Amino acid sequence: MGPPADQSWQWEAPCGMLITDARGKVLRANATLSRWLGYAESEMAQFQLAQLLTVGGRLFHQTHLAPLLQMQGSVAEVQLQLRHRDGQALPVLAAIERGADAEGNRVDHHAFMVAADRRKYEQELLGARQRAEAALEERRAALESLRQKELELRKANEQLKLIDLRKDEFLAVLAHELRNPLTPMRSGLDLLAMRNNQDPVVQRVLGVFDRQVALMSRLVEDLMDVSRIGKGKLQLKREPVLVSMLVRHAVELATPLFSKASQTLHVAAGADCTLDGDPVRLTQMLVNLLNNASKYTHAGGSAWIRFERQENEAVITIRDTGIGLEPERLSEVFTLFSQVDSATERAQGGIGIGLGLVKGIVELHGGAVSAHSAGLGHGSEFVVRLPVAATPPGALTPAERSTQSAG
Repeated sequence: MGPPADQSWQWEAPCGMLITDARGKVLRANATLSRWLGYAESEMAQFQLAQLLTVGGRLFHQTHLAPLLQMQGSVAEVQLQLRHRDGQALPVLAAIERGADAEGNRVDHHAFMVAADRRKYEQELLGARQRAEAALEERRAALESLRQKELELRKANEQLKLIDLRKDEFLAVLAHELRNPLTPMRSGLDLLAMRNNQDPVVQRVLGVFDRQVALMSRLVEDLMDVSRIGKGKLQLKREPVLVSMLVRHAVELATPLFSKASQTLHVAAGADCTLDGDPVRLTQMLVNLLNNASKYTHAGGSAWIRFERQENEAVITIRDTGIGLEPERLSEVFTLFSQVDSATERAQGGIGIGLGLVKGIVELHGGAVSAHSAGLGHGSEFVVRLPVAATPPGALTPAERSTQSAG
């Protein structure tokens, strides 16, 4: 048996070639297929096709492949298992075409391609698909877990909002309840002071009571203002007001505190300008900042308040030589009830609402306030920026004009 000269390329092809007659007897097989199955080319002619198939391949050929070949005259890309002479199965892809030889006898031309690599590739694809599906499932699980945590966070946030609301309501009620007994206490102290009692013990006790009632009254008012800001109920009585007037009034109110602490308060005036704001609330805001500067500055220290106009903003800066702030605390100081951990503040009874109130008042006027410090022991600086009013100087209130003329 040997390949015809005009078809020698088939016998050197990288695929297995086989020709069988109508009864399945092998007529020809090329060297490639003979090598795959472990036979010499001369041995192949003694086999029936069925002998070159595994048991499973033989059954598949009889039940599927042969009927298809009978109906269609050809089949292609059919998986089949050939049998090596040592009994090992060789998976192949088979293409078969039915035809006739030169004498008109029926013959079947078979072409085989080893499918081991394809199966390996398919297994790799299947493995990659399974890994992708597993990763997708993990991602879905992670997203579901994230969604659940987001829901939990939302619930926790809602609970915190409710707690915060109840806290504000409690503080508002507490402030009202505390203010009621403070009013008759203040009246009683005023009456006792009017009796002109020269007893030094009485005078000392009255002084203590006066200072404590004043402190409690201020704390209660701050609490009520904070509650009003939180509820959006703080009403501003806006009017054109000069920055210089606000600073002067604030300095007048804060000076006793600085004098008592043997501290020096410096005032630096820049270009004046007019704001559209509530002079009472803006003065209250500046007094809070000055009181804060004095509170955190040691006896004998200094503080500066400077105002100037920068384009369309009035910039007011309060700087002190006090205990300073750690960098990570700068963004927290305006949070309500946030306190700097220092014995100085505890000794003076701060509860952490003064700067929160400052921020609320400044923002109600469309401005912003920021805190700066080079660190502990290097003092602090607070910068208030407020929009300049478009009101011309001629529109100043009589009080402002009289203040200007008096200055």
